[in-house]
Amino acid sequence: MAAKKIGALITLDGEKEFKQNVTSCNKALASMKSEMTLVEAQCEGQQNSLESLTKKHEVLTKILDEQKNKEEEVRKGLNHARESYEKVADGLAALTKEQDVHQRKIEGLKEEYKTASERLEAMTKAGNASERSMKKQEAIINALSEELKQEENALKDVNTAIAKGEKTYQSAGNRVRDWETKLNTAEAQTIRATAAVNRNAAYMEEARHATDKCATSIDEFGREIQQAEKVTVDFGTIVKTNLGNTVVNAVNRKIGCGIYAESGGGAKTVSGQHRSIYNRNEKI
Repeated sequence: MAAKKIGALITLDGEKEFKQNVTSCNKALASMKSEMTLVEAQCEGQQNSLESLTKKHEVLTKILDEQKNKEEEVRKGLNHARESYEKVADGLAALTKEQDVHQRKIEGLKEEYKTASERLEAMTKAGNASERSMKKQEAIINALSEELKQEENALKDVNTAIAKGEKTYQSAGNRVRDWETKLNTAEAQTIRATAAVNRNAAYMEEARHATDKCATSIDEFGREIQQAEKVTVDFGTIVKTNLGNTVVNAVNRKIGCGIYAESGGGAKTVSGQHRSIYNRNEKI
């Protein structure tokens, strides 16, 4: 097999185009994220308003679309890497078969060369062979020697190609794993971008139905306020559950001993909220 053809079997195709496409997506996403930073700065202190949420939604949607585009470009890069990996694997398999063919041919030629050499030696010892027969036998030996040399050189080239191909195969495998990692990251980013769009859409829906056109799940600085609600619910649940008189008494003692509000005259009185809780405990 010609050296050029051997090289083509194990050449790893370039991935510059695929990397450039992903890089372009990353630059576009960086620009959009800076745009989001600007929107948040412009809406500072009113991030739960419908107007602010609408502006934010426009940028979030663009980010999601570009993130999907990036995911697709990364997937193309992965498919290309897998194709290259398979191509090198097929090339190595073909080279291995060719290596076996050359090795078997060399073994056969060596046997033929040995037989021809022994015959020439016998003809020489007998001394009854014609000069023409002797030259013919010598020509056979020379031809076998030349063919053997060519096969040995061909085998050497194939062995070199296989060694190179094995390194290329390893590099191709590394490329596949790198693109798989990139795709996992891109898919995770798409999931997060989708969640951000959906979450903001829910806030917009809240704002649309609110009298003041402001979402109720976040404050004016865009911070979620669900945690405070959860604490209130949990506390109410503890009070209402009443796992025996011990819990109720513990609450009563705590209210009676420590939860007071300063009255106008300096005396300490139970605040309205905690008095209500105290009174409910009295009735239980």
